[in-house]
Formats: sequence, C-alpha cells, structure tokens
Amino acid sequence: MQQGFVDLRTDPERLGDSYWPSFTDIMMVVVMIFMLASVVLILRNWELVSALRATLESERQAQEEIRFATQENATLEEQLAQAQHQLSVMRMQLMRASEQEKQQQQLLTRKDLQHQAVISELERKQRTVSAVQQQNRQLTEALNSAQLALQNNEAIRSGLQNSLQQAEQQAAKQDQHIRQQSTELDDLRQKHGNLQAQILTLQGEYETIKVAYEKLIKPARTAKGKHVVEIRYSKRNNRKRIEFKDAGNKDYRVLRRKTLEKKLARLKKQHPGKLYVKIIIPEKSGLSYNEAWQFTKEMLDRYDYYNQQ
Repeated sequence: MQQGFVDLRTDPERLGDSYWPSFTDIMMVVVMIFMLASVVLILRNWELVSALRATLESERQAQEEIRFATQENATLEEQLAQAQHQLSVMRMQLMRASEQEKQQQQLLTRKDLQHQAVISELERKQRTVSAVQQQNRQLTEALNSAQLALQNNEAIRSGLQNSLQQAEQQAAKQDQHIRQQSTELDDLRQKHGNLQAQILTLQGEYETIKVAYEKLIKPARTAKGKHVVEIRYSKRNNRKRIEFKDAGNKDYRVLRRKTLEKKLARLKKQHPGKLYVKIIIPEKSGLSYNEAWQFTKEMLDRYDYYNQQ
C-alpha cells in the first residue's frame, strides 16, 4: 500500500517495472466513472424530459379544456339568449292567447246574453202565442156559441143589427157633438187669450197709474244731502260693461255685476236712506230698451233711497 491507496496489482513488486498498466487502470476507472455519471445524467435528463413533456401535455390539455370551456360557455350564452328570446316570444304568444281568450270569453258572454235575450224573447213570444191561442180558443168557443145562438134565434140577430145601427147613429151624433165642443173650446181659448192680453194691458196701465200716484204722494227725488254714486251701463262687442264712480272719485271703475251689487249693498248700510243711485245710459250704448230699463229698475228698486221709502 502506497500513499494511502490500496495496491490492487497481482505483483506489487513489479510496480516499478510497469507504469502504464496502472495508468490504464486509472483511466479505465475514470472512464467507468464518466460512463456511470453520463448514464446517471442521461437518466435524469430523460426523467426531466418526460416530466417536461408531461407538463407540456398537461398545459396543452388545460388550454384545450379552457378553449372547450370557453366555447361551451359561449354556446351556453347563445343558448341562454336564444332561450330568453324564445321565452319572450312564448310570453307574447301567451299574452296574445290570453287576450284572444278574453275576447273569446267576452264574445261568448255577449253571445250568451244574446242567446238568453233571444230565448227570453222566444219564451215571451211563446207565452204570447199561448195567450193568443187561448184567446183564439175562447173566441172560437164564443163564436161557436154565437153561431149557435144566431142559428137558434134569427130575431136576436136582427135586433142586434138594429142595435148596431142605432149605436152607429149615436156615435155619429156624439162625433158631431165632440166637433162642436172642440170648436167651442177653440173659441174659449181665443177669448181666454184676448182676456190675458187685456189683463196685461190693464196691469201696465195699473203700473203707470201706480207710478204716477207714487209721484203725487211722494216728495220729488233729489240728490241734495244724499250720497251720490254714478253707474254707467253699456254694451260693447255683445258684452255688457258696468262702470262705477263713488262720491268724491274722479274716474270710473269697471266692475262686474256681483261686485257692483256688493258695493252698493255696503254703501246702503253705511248711508241708510241717503244713497242716491244715478244710472247713466250713454247715447250709443248698444243696449235695447228692455235691457236698459230692466237694469235701471233693478238697481233703483234694490239700492236707491227713493224706492226704499
């Protein structure tokens, strides 16, 4: 044993005589180690390549699964959208069917009512027909009895004919009497109309006489010592216009009829027995005589002191 190495040679004494065999052994050992290391490296590289291939295959499968899942999701979304569209169409069809059903129901209800009305009318007509048939039977029986009576007694028939002729004569007389009464009634109506006209004329004369009498017994109407208000009444464009001016005011104010009457009622309370209402109808007022006279009479009768006495 030299320098810590084990001498593997058969004859250690011949070491000095042969150097190259020992070198050859060392190189063989190195080569064997190299080969073992290469084999180990090749095996490890093979395992790594296998693992890499497995990893790549797994990645490819994962990508394929992702692509398939994406396509499947897209397909599912399209199917979902198509299903929602079909559902909307079905809903609209259902709504249309419901509306048609309602319309059919209403139509059936109307037809049912019409049928009921027709049935009621038919029943009424049936009852009427039954009543008519009953009357016909009664009339037939009465006719048979009358015919039997006529056959049994011709004298009664002659008497009935005489009675009928007398009744027709009496009816003619009554008709003539009625025409006379109608003529008399028309005369009475004409006389009544004439009397009404005379009554209206007498009432007008009475009012005239009454006014004249009141003028005689009452003192003259005067604005002295009174609260004087002026009302100017006219019509423009077929619309009545009322202008009012109170004592102490310089200008007229346009008022409505209700506002005017409220103001006059208030002044009447403030100046009891001393409110003088002056009505002014302009020359071209656009009013008729009746409109001007009616307004003047109403204002004076309600608010003027002279008509309150």
